Amino acid sequence: MTRQSEPQPSPAGHLSNAGTKRYLLEAESTTGFVAWKTADGTTLVSQSTVTSIAASPSLSFWSCAAYSDTTPAGEIVYFDCHGNELTELDVTGLKSLEYLDCSFNQLRKLSLASLTNLQALDGDNNALTVLDVRDLRALRVLNCARNQLTTLDLGGMEALQILDCSDNSLSILRWDGCSSLQDVNGARNPAIP
Repeated sequence: MTRQSEPQPSPAGHLSNAGTKRYLLEAESTTGFVAWKTADGTTLVSQSTVTSIAASPSLSFWSCAAYSDTTPAGEIVYFDCHGNELTELDVTGLKSLEYLDCSFNQLRKLSLASLTNLQALDGDNNALTVLDVRDLRALRVLNCARNQLTTLDLGGMEALQILDCSDNSLSILRWDGCSSLQDVNGARNPAIP
């Protein structure tokens, strides 16, 4: 991992655990490099592997050109930030993201509308009260178990194959048009017998 201190452009993503603990993250980009900027302005660059970053009130990140060049280039396609006690996660700038694991955090909201290439979402064990995935037409795997969801609208999601929405408070579950659905776990929800 290299450190750089020159000013950086707008990030593609942002997250925060309010500086309560180190971040353990994994990101893959089409260039093979990801830049991480901490709240104090320090910029780190890592290759597409698991990265440990010291506690910081917030962290921004983007795909960059090379190990020694933090110029934005390429796209992040894989992002795993599970188990980081995150209270904030903004991935709306990651337009090419195909896989997102944000499970085992403290997220109350998650905006995904711009992630039209997303194929797998693991968002279990958070505090989500709303999850809007209707625009994610490429989504094949959705794990939103153990949250606080009361409604889940999956209508018309033809690519969806695997769904785990167990242990929520779902009173409304819409899944008409999910013609590829093969595996469903909806246990311990009022809407699912």
